[in-house]
Amino acid sequence: MTWPDNGASAAARQQMAAALTGGPVSEWTEAFAAIPRHVFVPRFYQQDSTGAWQSLTWGDPGYLESIYSDEALTTQLDDKGVPTSSSSQPSVMLRMLEALDAEEGHQVLELGTGTGYNAALLSHRVGDKVVTSVDIDYGLVKAAGNHLDTVGLRPFVACTDGAQGWPDRAPYDRVIATVGLHSIPGPILDQAAPGAVIVVPLGYGIVRVTVTEPGHASGRFVTPAYFMARRSNGVAPRFAEVAQAEPTDTSVPPPGISWTG
Repeated sequence: MTWPDNGASAAARQQMAAALTGGPVSEWTEAFAAIPRHVFVPRFYQQDSTGAWQSLTWGDPGYLESIYSDEALTTQLDDKGVPTSSSSQPSVMLRMLEALDAEEGHQVLELGTGTGYNAALLSHRVGDKVVTSVDIDYGLVKAAGNHLDTVGLRPFVACTDGAQGWPDRAPYDRVIATVGLHSIPGPILDQAAPGAVIVVPLGYGIVRVTVTEPGHASGRFVTPAYFMARRSNGVAPRFAEVAQAEPTDTSVPPPGISWTG
């Protein structure tokens, strides 16, 4: 093995995969059994009783049990201690992958590479040459590429705003997002093939839609869930400046105000 591994971690993978469905083994549960989550999450963070973040790595008490539990794990904090990336809850990942219904040879676009774990599961199922994964965080993309290389998988991974997709490898038969969205971005619909399936978190649920014509898709919510919101490049809000500004009146009634974000 080229990564830390032992009998306990191998057994934990099998147990987690079996527990995810409690039923017949599928191609996706086989992927969970085959792909070592700990390679993609070499470190994660948990809050202690005081609310302070503590990091856990290979060899720390409770690390392996948490890695192969059905729990989302915080994998990155900003300089203020705010979580900015995580490894999603495996059962939610499985539900989304099953809804995606990707098969070998499908061109797949993933928005939100994160640790690279979901890209690895996709690559195991459909083949790494047809998987494209993008993330706006260069550090995450670089680390994910290393993780994927460690387990012998080489999907196309790039650093870009997920809302822009990756047109050079379009059209895509399947699109999946592991970051929270307000809506399905127009460029993603434009890059989707006719009849493509798109599975993404919208608000507090996961939606599965099928592209019916250029720029249009229809479908339904399949399960409740919440993901970290998509990050984008831009100027940070100037809250301090706003706090010092003089208030002004407006004649626009409350029902006429709309919010975008």
